[in-house]
Amino acid sequence: MAENRITDELIRPFGLLALLCSSPLLFLFIHLGHMDQGIGAWICATLILFSIRARKELMRLAWFWVTLAVLTLIQIPIVWFTPWTAWDLRLVYVVVAILDNALIYGCIYLVEKAMTKKERLGNPS
Repeated sequence: MAENRITDELIRPFGLLALLCSSPLLFLFIHLGHMDQGIGAWICATLILFSIRARKELMRLAWFWVTLAVLTLIQIPIVWFTPWTAWDLRLVYVVVAILDNALIYGCIYLVEKAMTKKERLGNPS
């Protein structure tokens, strides 16, 4: 049980790694002249990486990866159609990050619940 504990020593290095791994997306948007959308896409991509790390016990299950792929596709309109320049940008980034995080973890929870229920119905013991 001790190896499942999330500590600052585990989170900090992974946080930096997640930001570095998703930074090419930011640079691509900056190169295309859409820096505000790039920061939003960077936040969304980093949150996907954090959800993979947080639920690493589900990585061996195919439905987890399908769910993440669908969630990634859902995030494209979020990044594309959010009016990044309409409000104070810091507020928009925080609101999008909170809502995106809730969307990711909520969907993973619902799919996990449905899949475990399906598993229990298929294997009556």
